Amino acid sequence: MTFMKSFSRCLLIATLVVVPLVSAVGEAIKSQRPMSALHAGNSEPKEPVRYAATNSRTDPITLGIASINPQKKIAEYQDFVNYLTRKLTSRNSRRGTLHVVPTPFELAQLLIDDKIDFFMDSPYPTHIVNAHAGSRLLARRWKNGVSEYRSVIISRKDSGITRLEDLRGTIIAFEDPDSTSGYFLPRTMLARKGLDLRQMSSFNEAAAPKEIGYLFAGSSEITVIDWVLGKNVSAGAVSDNDLEQLDGKKRSELMVLSASDSLPRYLVSVRKELAPRFGIQLKNILLAMHRDPEGKNILRKMENTTKFDTLPLAHEDLQRRLFDMLPNGSPAK
Repeated sequence: MTFMKSFSRCLLIATLVVVPLVSAVGEAIKSQRPMSALHAGNSEPKEPVRYAATNSRTDPITLGIASINPQKKIAEYQDFVNYLTRKLTSRNSRRGTLHVVPTPFELAQLLIDDKIDFFMDSPYPTHIVNAHAGSRLLARRWKNGVSEYRSVIISRKDSGITRLEDLRGTIIAFEDPDSTSGYFLPRTMLARKGLDLRQMSSFNEAAAPKEIGYLFAGSSEITVIDWVLGKNVSAGAVSDNDLEQLDGKKRSELMVLSASDSLPRYLVSVRKELAPRFGIQLKNILLAMHRDPEGKNILRKMENTTKFDTLPLAHEDLQRRLFDMLPNGSPAK
């Protein structure tokens, strides 16, 4: 655990040195309860994964997920990794392996140690993990039926707030510390305006006149919206898809103060040392999964995934686009 904490701190500093977002990411990691990684399916390999010389694998595919709700993720993803293992090994009895760890930093270490073959996450954590573990983008995932999304900062129309600068001295609600659209992107949007943020302990705590206070709503965009509508906070950050799904009455009471550029909704990445032929096979299985009745049902259980498709941009172009959406700094080598 001491090693992992040291690794996390070093990884964070290397990624965001001289970037105003350093404190944001540090706070995000500190806010999560320490827990051991959970493994589902086969037991954790004691040696790095090794492959047969033939064109198909003999070992199960191994997926990594960063989440503070491991039991929920195991229930959602175990059938998925089992399906991929059967397709890749042609052995119906094999179960895929699922590793659930609390933060993207542990996920990066699993990739470096060859303990997982691939992972899926939203754009910002994906960018951080890939930059440090050397993993590469493979495909795009249509999570909840959506291929792309934007982050929007919203407020009540009757709040008197019409621009981001008006949020000084008030409190904004973010979704959770790992959310791209509900935390990282909106925080960057505020930082670019030269606005300072400080985490509050409750609604009753007053923000300093020149600062914006913030609270986390606990992994729920609905809670963020309810807090804004209920005047608990002056503004909130959600995705444009969350806003579009609101009923007409609630939507009519809200206004968008600012919106980010569009990004892929969810991304699939493979570890650096994965044999190219297996990466190609995995990608082909993913791209065809929604056309297979069994695969389609498994995707639906997996947070209502519609399908996987090819990346909208090349790996390097998409990594650059992610970097350009950060306020300052230099890309990781």
